[in-house]
Amino acid sequence: MNSQLEQMLNAGRTGGMGAPAVDAQIPDNGEVIHISSLALLKMLKHGRAGVPMEVMGLMLGSFVDDYTVQSFEQLDPRSVAVVVDPIQSVKGKVVIDAFRLINPNSVVMGQEPRQTTSNIGHINKPSIQSLIHGLNRHYYSIVVNYRKTQLEQAMLMNLHKRNWTEGLKLRDFKGHREANEKAFKNMLTLSEAYTKSVEEESTLTAEQLKTRHVGKQDPKRHLEEAVEKSMGDQVVQTLGTMLLAEL
Repeated sequence: MNSQLEQMLNAGRTGGMGAPAVDAQIPDNGEVIHISSLALLKMLKHGRAGVPMEVMGLMLGSFVDDYTVQSFEQLDPRSVAVVVDPIQSVKGKVVIDAFRLINPNSVVMGQEPRQTTSNIGHINKPSIQSLIHGLNRHYYSIVVNYRKTQLEQAMLMNLHKRNWTEGLKLRDFKGHREANEKAFKNMLTLSEAYTKSVEEESTLTAEQLKTRHVGKQDPKRHLEEAVEKSMGDQVVQTLGTMLLAEL
């Protein structure tokens, strides 16, 4: 019975009962979808504009629109549906997924929807919600990667880059005074710890001196960093005040 069904399916693929069977190209789990940064920004902007309900033809809420995807896959078997969640997508993390429907005939035959050629398809662990909605039963997920040109990468690197005028902005004088008081108290505590550490050097052996700061705070190094940061803050605040006074 299974052999007859398989012959009928192969005949349907080739277009007739008398035509020779042709091996169909089976997708593999090493397939990766590359999306440009500009296209991703457009998708997120379009999705945010339609909140709380945005229907883009491929997705309706959190349920997969099988009929729409099937119509595209009939035109091209390698077509892919890309889904973006504009609500859960926050700064630095985009909730996005790409999928392709599983042929019901392969499920009846007990065949895998795609062949295993790489571990790329097993990198992302599926969520329970995706499994409930039919992942690996009605459709399978494809790994998504982002393609950036040199100009797009330069644009993204400069997106949150601070301008040189940021260093000349004055801090609130009250907040600056409180920060100075806190820094001076911290430096006083570090100075006392450093003085105690210097006094202990004369009572420790050479081996003990090598490991005395293991797992502990080095007061000398932290004191140098605190002094350098405090001096830099004072210089920036003073220069900003002088420039504003001239203006």
